[in-house]
Amino acid sequence: DGFAFTHWSGDVPAGSETADSFSFSASTSVSLTAHFVPVWDLEVSVSHLERGTVNGGDSYLDDSTATVTASAVPGYLFDSWSGDASGSSNPLQVQMDRHRTITAQFVEDSNDDDEDGLSNFEELITHNTDPSKADSSGDGLSDGDIVSIGLDPNYDYSALVGLVDPSVEDARPGAVMLDIVDGNATLSLQIERSDDLSNWSQDPADVISVDIPVSEDKGFFRFGL
Repeated sequence: DGFAFTHWSGDVPAGSETADSFSFSASTSVSLTAHFVPVWDLEVSVSHLERGTVNGGDSYLDDSTATVTASAVPGYLFDSWSGDASGSSNPLQVQMDRHRTITAQFVEDSNDDDEDGLSNFEELITHNTDPSKADSSGDGLSDGDIVSIGLDPNYDYSALVGLVDPSVEDARPGAVMLDIVDGNATLSLQIERSDDLSNWSQDPADVISVDIPVSEDKGFFRFGL
């Protein structure tokens, strides 16, 4: 136990060098030597069973090379080896000169392949959405936007898209530069009127002018309606 036969040396009949047994006729003295080497066990495991698998565990002849390969399930990535190995090479070549135990470490996949604001891990494991599609349900809203407001990204919200504009507009579209004359600035506000919220009209009489005294070279003002 713990050893394996590899070959014969000496007066071996041609073709029988690695045979477990063989027969021959001897007409003179014969010298045969059987060669054995240690057998080493390679045990492999994963840090978290739900994150991936690893293969390559077996028994190996002394000084042979074992190949160990880690495979992550979708949503996770292989990270590194621990135990009797280190680094992140995958597949990993292991020189078998003793018994070894190696563990594969996996981490959450933080990449965002479809650039929707959700990581691949969040899409596959947390929300069960498609990490290659920014809009898994096809309703015109990105998965990240839906999740950000606490809704299910797998649900089709097409019926709401026409009623609610999901885009966010900056309430401060830009600064208004006012001409300053003799230390005063004038802000003009145009009132528009509508009967249906679609068609708007402007009346020159509905212009409100506000004079703003400015005592410095620069000033900031805010107006509320």
